[in-house]
Amino acid sequence: MVHTVLARKWRPKKFSDLIGQQTAVTVLNNILQNGRLHHAYLLTGTRGVGKTTIARIIARALNCTNLQLNEPCGVCENCQDIDKGSFVDVIEIDAASNTGVDNIRELIDNAAYAPTLGKYKVYIIDEVHMLSKSAFNAMLKTLEEPPLHAIFVLATTDVQKVPVTILSRCLQLKLRNLLPPEIAAHLAIVLNQENVVFEDTALDIIAHAAHGSMRDALSITDQAIAYTNNKINLNDIKSMLGISDDDFIYNLLDAILEQDSNKLTIVANNIYNHGHDLENVLLKLNQILCNISLVQLGGLQNEKLKQYAGSFSINDVQLYFEITNLGLEQIVKGNNKFQVFVMTLLRMIAFTLGNNTEKQLILNTSSVKTKQTTSSETAISSSMQSPAVTQEIKPVLVTRAPETNQKKEEAAPAPNPAVVANINVEVKSFDGNWIGLIEELENKLDKAIHPVLANAKFNSYNNKQFNITVDNKYESAVNVNIIASISKTFSEHFGYPVTFNLEFSGNVDTTLKEKRYIELAEKQKIAEDAIKNDANLVQIQQLFSATIVPGSIKPVE
Repeated sequence: MVHTVLARKWRPKKFSDLIGQQTAVTVLNNILQNGRLHHAYLLTGTRGVGKTTIARIIARALNCTNLQLNEPCGVCENCQDIDKGSFVDVIEIDAASNTGVDNIRELIDNAAYAPTLGKYKVYIIDEVHMLSKSAFNAMLKTLEEPPLHAIFVLATTDVQKVPVTILSRCLQLKLRNLLPPEIAAHLAIVLNQENVVFEDTALDIIAHAAHGSMRDALSITDQAIAYTNNKINLNDIKSMLGISDDDFIYNLLDAILEQDSNKLTIVANNIYNHGHDLENVLLKLNQILCNISLVQLGGLQNEKLKQYAGSFSINDVQLYFEITNLGLEQIVKGNNKFQVFVMTLLRMIAFTLGNNTEKQLILNTSSVKTKQTTSSETAISSSMQSPAVTQEIKPVLVTRAPETNQKKEEAAPAPNPAVVANINVEVKSFDGNWIGLIEELENKLDKAIHPVLANAKFNSYNNKQFNITVDNKYESAVNVNIIASISKTFSEHFGYPVTFNLEFSGNVDTTLKEKRYIELAEKQKIAEDAIKNDANLVQIQQLFSATIVPGSIKPVE
């Protein structure tokens, strides 16, 4: 006995059978009820959401001899022949394999003839975006002035590739991806009818794995029935789909939190050795990171994720989320999936915005802000120890209380002694020229540091401490490592330990960037004046009615 797959056996035969496409169904019902037929319809949406199915229902509704409440009866000869694909007046074309202009011209020539058996000739063109440019051009005139008996139903998964001239001549119906609860509920109905035993939690997993496609969900269900021998359960479905347990995900998060690349690699190997689908693992990690961010911002209550929300900084969670997005794009395209998987995880450690010490500072700062109930400006000062100086100087976390405008200091751990080696013993003094100092040290500054200092305003220099104000758009980039690097560079320059006190503001002037902008503007004006006042150029403009292209004048470096 030949088995009919669930996706075909349970394909909807009328509008009321469709799941999750109520907007499109309402439009089509109203069109049929009022007799306001459009000559061309464009159905758009991702795979498996019902585009071709709706096209066939439209064809049945237009040619049914016993239409009932705008629904095809399904029992008349026309309905049955359309369902079998043998109705002569319903022509289906796969544009993916019939892309040429000759195929379309044959269709157009055929459209001129009246229908043989039905009331309308219905042309269903699937994946219409695959047609060639010449094929679209050939079809354009017919879509603009079609025969009264011809209805075109176009379907595409990539509407961006359909020419606007075609779009403007079609009534477009956008089909949405189905929600997991909608898919799971429909699968339960199907399996009950098929007399298959199942667990609701297993159907939830299948529904999420279908990514909004009912056809994919039914195909996965067919596989699940065969895999579990008609007893669909959660553990078998996880094994079949290669979905990892949540424990693996939390082990990954623990390793990332501890900045332990060795532990992270071991967990990744365990996931791979257990046969879990690496793409699904990244997807689950991506979802959990999203939930952690929601917990941090108060949009979700989850006790399990609360500890991670308090341990990771908000910026790091956002960064990890983007890293997993990139990893998901790469793992789909490449054959070296395990390498992509491991490197995606290691990026989360390599690109963490701050180390564990800094995260603790962030948490401390957050608690201070909560007590104050208003936002406060944060500034971090860091110092280092010189071989010529014996006292230990610790960096401090500075927060400004808005009520009193006084500063509160909290001791923070001292920087790693490894970063303070090799400080120049030649002692120099600061002459007060901040911009000149930045220009002098420009080639010695790290690329991550220079933009911060170039957008910093000098306030004062007291007791070997620089007090500066930095543009607040760089606040998220400033961490303990950045401060330590700045202090190291300046201490090497002066020959003694130098500390920094940073404040952040949205209105910062008298900076190196501003100075260079003014210099560039002056050079631009000189260059433009020189061109405009050039006698030869003026004569050329008069002789040939020429004009100078705006923005084309550039000063010589």
